[in-house]
Amino acid sequence: MAQIGVSLVLAGLALLVVGLLGAALAGGERNHRDTSESKVEGGAVIFIGPIPIVFGSNKRVAKWMIVLAVVVAALLLLQTIAANGV
Repeated sequence: MAQIGVSLVLAGLALLVVGLLGAALAGGERNHRDTSESKVEGGAVIFIGPIPIVFGSNKRVAKWMIVLAVVVAALLLLQTIAANGV
């Protein structure tokens, strides 16, 4: 299990580096005449122990983060039950 976890972390770091390099190389090729506005929305779920802290840039995103928090909490609960053999 530890090898799988380390492999996933290393794969994530590799993807991060590739993405950053790709963005840096493509940054000079942007069309600066494009004046259209873009709307960025985001949110996050932070677990402190069993308690999720949810926030988002608007209500719709925050609702999806709550759904995500419930799903992750349920998966963690199932994993704990399975690991303890209950």
